[in-house]
Amino acid sequence: MRARFALPFAVASLRRLLPLVLAAALGACVTRWPQPVPRPGQDRFIPGPVYVIRVDGSTVQLDSVTLSADSVVGRERAGAHARVAIATSEVRKVEWARANPLATAAVVLVVAAGAFAGAILIALTQIGGAT
Repeated sequence: MRARFALPFAVASLRRLLPLVLAAALGACVTRWPQPVPRPGQDRFIPGPVYVIRVDGSTVQLDSVTLSADSVVGRERAGAHARVAIATSEVRKVEWARANPLATAAVVLVVAAGAFAGAILIALTQIGGAT
């Protein structure tokens, strides 16, 4: 009699747990994409979080960034969200942090497969204990 309820219990556990695990996995797949400094007259706007690595090794996180040939201008992500302008001569690298769709899909598939395998193992354990 107990074996009949093993699989529905495992599926119910999976239904409760899977959305939480998948939501946590979705936020984990952000990649930093290097951005070249544009040529004169070719300013570029980047809306999302941008990491500006200075020549001295310090890093500044900016939002609403405009990259130009002579400066990187944006708003600080931390603190007072002040407008900041950094001369390109002081910048070693500019990286745009954005979602990586392939990595996100891979993490979601691996997490879903693991959760499904866990539910099957729970069901098999309960079926084995019922006999």
